Amino acid sequence: MENRLKHGEALFAEGKIGEAKKIFDDLLKENPENHELLNNLGVISCSQNNVQEAEDYFLRAISAKKDYFNVLLNLSKLYQNTERWEQAANQLEKCISIADQNTDIFNQLGKVYLKIGDTEKAKVTLRKSLELNPDQEIVRESLSALEGDVGAPGKAVEKSPNDQELRELLNNARLQQSPRTKITVLCLPGLQSFLGDIVDFFKTKYDVRTCYSKNNQEIESAVQWADIVWLEWANEMAIHVTNNVPSVSEKQVICRIHSYEVLNGYLPRIQWSKISKTVFVADHVLKIALEL
Repeated sequence: MENRLKHGEALFAEGKIGEAKKIFDDLLKENPENHELLNNLGVISCSQNNVQEAEDYFLRAISAKKDYFNVLLNLSKLYQNTERWEQAANQLEKCISIADQNTDIFNQLGKVYLKIGDTEKAKVTLRKSLELNPDQEIVRESLSALEGDVGAPGKAVEKSPNDQELRELLNNARLQQSPRTKITVLCLPGLQSFLGDIVDFFKTKYDVRTCYSKNNQEIESAVQWADIVWLEWANEMAIHVTNNVPSVSEKQVICRIHSYEVLNGYLPRIQWSKISKTVFVADHVLKIALEL
């Protein structure tokens, strides 16, 4: 089963959703209580905007394994996307009981508490996030605003990944363009499920276009329109854009790299001279890339 499960996950990562779903469905018939299969099918249902089916899969996965972090987080995201804030808070609280050093979870929970209208809980949660990582200016500014400290020094630069060079790159691009920097977010279909927070933030500062497509014309049009190109995965999309889309040479290009792309040999096929900034999602991913 393990090999078939990994094969299905690899197909999903490549955007072959139908093939991946068939493998997971077949495996689930043999293993109806397998939490990983149920979670994977829930993610696929989310990507297809089938909210009720996704929720059912996630709840079944939790019944099979109550402390499965990934499914708790996925269910919380589903509830946030459907504005079911109380239920989202409940799942995020469970996530924190498992991963109590994860600032992203604390920040999500703080946002959800604000949506509910529980300012006190939001303040406590954001304070905890800052205790874990004081270098979060946007969180500090949010907390200052909640506490009424309108004269607090400093100003958050951006709520982008915690990378100073990346924040400077975004700022410089914004200063050089008028009136608003245009950002295109490129991602193969089926892999965009968890891009919501990044895209929502960008929309507060920039003009944003998303392109979750394999259509070459759509991809080229999106790149041509943009000042900044955000490649969420260093996979076939990054390979195609850096090798086959001439206008990308005139853009600032940010590429995020996950372990999947490193381990599957995508990186050597990317034209890195076209990439302005790389962002490894974790230190261990960078280490793996350097060792290969």
